[in-house]
Amino acid sequence: MLCLIAAVVVWQVIGDARVPVPVHYDYDEGVYAATVDAASHGARLYQDVFLSQPPVLILMIRGMFALLGTSLAVARSAVVLSSALWLIAIFAILMARGFPWGGALAVCLVLGRPVFLVMARTVEMEVPSEALACGAIALAAWGTRRPGPAWWVGAGALAVLALMTKLTAATCLVPLAGAAITARRPELRRPWGLMAAGAVLATGALLPIIVAAGFPDQVFAFHVILARAHPQSPMTHAATIARFLAWEWPLSATATFGLWWSIRSGTWLDRAIVVWLAASCAVLIGLTPLWQHHLIILMSPLALLAGTALDRVAVWIARSGGGARLAMSAGLAAVVAAYLFWGVSAVPKQVSSGELQRAIAQVGGAVPASGKILTDDPMVAFLARRPLAAGLIDTSLARIWAGEITEMNLLTVLREKETDAVVLWRGTFRAYFPRFEAAAASLFPVAVTARGGRVLLFKVPPAPHRR
Repeated sequence: MLCLIAAVVVWQVIGDARVPVPVHYDYDEGVYAATVDAASHGARLYQDVFLSQPPVLILMIRGMFALLGTSLAVARSAVVLSSALWLIAIFAILMARGFPWGGALAVCLVLGRPVFLVMARTVEMEVPSEALACGAIALAAWGTRRPGPAWWVGAGALAVLALMTKLTAATCLVPLAGAAITARRPELRRPWGLMAAGAVLATGALLPIIVAAGFPDQVFAFHVILARAHPQSPMTHAATIARFLAWEWPLSATATFGLWWSIRSGTWLDRAIVVWLAASCAVLIGLTPLWQHHLIILMSPLALLAGTALDRVAVWIARSGGGARLAMSAGLAAVVAAYLFWGVSAVPKQVSSGELQRAIAQVGGAVPASGKILTDDPMVAFLARRPLAAGLIDTSLARIWAGEITEMNLLTVLREKETDAVVLWRGTFRAYFPRFEAAAASLFPVAVTARGGRVLLFKVPPAPHRR
């Protein structure tokens, strides 16, 4: 199983390294990569740089940048490694619950889903957060079977790190509580205290960052303001979740049988996983706005419930007669192999973007190394290794909807002498601030156009690219 996970990791990392300038990327990838780059050059999170999420993934990628260099491939590799931890944790949880075959089959079930393979190489918070959450649950699950306080201290620490990656990981407290209730050995009378100790240790490590004045405003208050400014219907969210479950039917259908078994015959931990699934759905229904990448958090409880059901199947096959057992085992192996092959082949192939490469060269040739760029897509500046106005790295729709970014904000930054270029790549500035492009063109007279109405505005014509 570890060899299979390692093979997928190598495949993903090599694929990212071969296409350093991809056609397809998520807007948030540019935001987070540029945020890490700014922090690496001395910008302070939540003070000099706006960040609407907790800091753990940013710190993780910053460490990898320091070790391996600054690139999109390295940033994506941090998420790829997190996805490997996620799969290992799923396997470990099911092993601790006495379902070894279910653990292996659950991992294969997740690996065969194209949405997982795509998200496993996308710089978003959900995969690392779920990996840490499942890691915490795995430690707690093994803590119910093995002596020693380290399991529970580690579980508490990982739970805080998961929460400080993405707040939606708070739902992992449900299975952690189930594990604590399940632990009945005399030496484990106080798992709650041990987990609290681990949580304090992890919080202490992050304290210099989370005590920043902007942390509560950007990580908590911003999302409250956004939800009020851009409300969405809970029924619409419920329909989105239903479509996701229908599309991921191999997981959701198998998990249905595991859900039934867990309610009927499971331990407190087994039943807590059912509640975890319900809590995750409730969080997604209330989360505004709800984006597609948020839905991946459902895969953790779905995979564990599916593994519970699949272990029953594997045990039934193992108890069959000699010839029948061999035939069914071979059939199951063939189905799993075909399923994995289909999942991998369904993942869109990464393609290099010639247009983005030309834009990078033009930015590098017209903007000095210390010059700042004002843009509606930070990926262009990040790949060109040029800094952005620190407070405007994230120029997302969410900040526009919440009133964090206005036309007046942009015009003020536009006139700052440190601003050396304007890149209109996504079209959001043009759509929401109709006067901005004309104002930018009057100050930056050199215009380079690209397909789709994309425009690069410079003070001087681009020279041969200099990094």
